[in-house]
Amino acid sequence: MRKLAFVLVCMVVAFAVSTVYGNERRVGIGVSAGGGLLRGADDDGVKYEERAKLGPMGQFVLRRAISDHWSLGLNIGYGWNYDDDSNAFRTNLIPVDLNMIYTFMPEKSASPYVSGGFGVVHWDANHRPTGTDLEDQRDPAFSAGAGVEIFLTEMMALDIGGKFRYMLTDDKDLIGRSYMDAGMASNDHYLWYFAAGLTWYPGKPKDTDGDGVPDRKDKCPDTPMGCKVDEVGCQIDSDGDGVCDGLDRCPDTPKGAIVDKRGCPKDSDGDGVYDGIDQCPDTPRGAKVDEKGCPMDSDGDGVFDGIDQCPDTPKGVEVDKYGCPKKPDLSELEGIHFQFDKYDIIPTPNPVLDRAVEILKAYPDAKIELHGHTDSIGSEEYNMKLGLKRAEAVKKYLVDHGINPDNIITKSFGESKPIAPNNTKEGRRQNRRVEFHLAE
Repeated sequence: MRKLAFVLVCMVVAFAVSTVYGNERRVGIGVSAGGGLLRGADDDGVKYEERAKLGPMGQFVLRRAISDHWSLGLNIGYGWNYDDDSNAFRTNLIPVDLNMIYTFMPEKSASPYVSGGFGVVHWDANHRPTGTDLEDQRDPAFSAGAGVEIFLTEMMALDIGGKFRYMLTDDKDLIGRSYMDAGMASNDHYLWYFAAGLTWYPGKPKDTDGDGVPDRKDKCPDTPMGCKVDEVGCQIDSDGDGVCDGLDRCPDTPKGAIVDKRGCPKDSDGDGVYDGIDQCPDTPRGAKVDEKGCPMDSDGDGVFDGIDQCPDTPKGVEVDKYGCPKKPDLSELEGIHFQFDKYDIIPTPNPVLDRAVEILKAYPDAKIELHGHTDSIGSEEYNMKLGLKRAEAVKKYLVDHGINPDNIITKSFGESKPIAPNNTKEGRRQNRRVEFHLAE
């Protein structure tokens, strides 16, 4: 019995330290009842051949999951067999083994399984007429089994199955040693067990997506964490935007609006009308729009309200990108050049200044600056005065040809901003100039 106790302790320790993974039924406690049969190949020449009868047997089972499909099972049984002639002998059987169990469909309500393992079988045979104990020993045994668990509730299953044990030694059958002959009894390596029972799995049923609906009932098993679900585990989406209630931070999104992953409507162009409803989805930033998301242009100048910095532009006036009347383009005016130490306009009439007059008349509100420059000959003070005289001479020409003097500002930079080297005659000629600039 000490050896048997040692084996049992080892099995229980191995069972206790097994790692548990995702199987919802982590620990199972079960009992079963049925029949056990001790059998083996007959031994020719032995007077008392095998005469086993199916006898009662029960079993206590502990199961612990180590993965979704695999579990470890500890089985402890008790039963007995009689000889089928005279019932003169009875063999008591106590099988104990540790099994690896593979469940094929753990998520189904009917889950077939197979098992295999190793253990011991304790047995003793009694001569009933005289009360003599003929045998008392323990034999190592390999086991294999199969069955099906049918779940009556989420955590209670009907277990129907069978198990076969192969014992490594012999001389343990129901008649033990013959009371008429000292010879060995016939072979009894095989112990069969067929039964039905109940297994209880304490704890909560498996809910992989954590939505409160057990996997077996969950028709939407991949519900994101935090989603509200219906009775079959499928997410609820009250506003129909594709983001479930519970995760939807904008639960009242209008129908048709496109939303982000939080369930809040997108507004790509920032006009206040949601994508999916916005009929003008590329409205420039800042433009005022109507209820359809299309920009408004009150003065009809082609620049949308909200962007138009001159919202009352008269009809037909050409405007810039800000909606204001365009300023003249002075880039084509190369400037006016002067003779050394002179500020006379040469030639007269002057084609450059005449073109400037045309441009400025087309933009009567445009303000310009005339910048006078000189070469480096002479003092700085003298050159500043000379530069201003040159700018004033150009202004007079423009005013004489109809340009509003209030729109013209004259400035002098003297010799401070040359555009060419002053150490050559040509360079000095280029520096004696008046430039046209739009006023800031």
